[in-house]
Amino acid sequence: MTARLVHLNGAPGVGKSTLAHALVASRPGWLDLDIDLLRSLVGGWEGDFVATGSVVRPLALAMISAHLDAGRTVVLPQLLADPVELERFVASATAAGAAYTGLLLDLPDPTLAARWRERDTSGPVTSASNRVIAGDGGDAVVLGWAQRLRETYAARPDVTTIGIGGLDVHEALGLVVAEIDGGRSAARGS
Repeated sequence: MTARLVHLNGAPGVGKSTLAHALVASRPGWLDLDIDLLRSLVGGWEGDFVATGSVVRPLALAMISAHLDAGRTVVLPQLLADPVELERFVASATAAGAAYTGLLLDLPDPTLAARWRERDTSGPVTSASNRVIAGDGGDAVVLGWAQRLRETYAARPDVTTIGIGGLDVHEALGLVVAEIDGGRSAARGS
């Protein structure tokens, strides 16, 4: 398989990190590049979770480029709602001669709201993320992100929406794998 940037996008709690971890577990050499985990490597990240994102995204782009340049695949579980920011990541794949597969993971709003509230917050990254979301408005923030993502990516031919409502992790993973292995997403510019 050609080197590929697989971007799992979606609102908080949709299952991006869970699916990325499961996906790379069965694919040797693939990189699960969780930007939220990179945040935790920067001193003071818990004091300003959001601002630390601007510190680590350039690091993530460098890691993506290095891995793709080596002919390997990167899985990026990251909410990217800003089209300009997304283009930076797509451009990293294009520059490396790699394919870009954008997958927007989606759930019905009531399920999504429940999922972010019920996710495991025993780890410091998810705990910090949930504190920020709760402080900013909780369910309304999560559902706002989901709607913004739906609107932003509906017209993009390089992003496929995958509805995962009612599916367990293995079933959702099956849809993701099917899309990567033979779906509609294609290399940018072809």
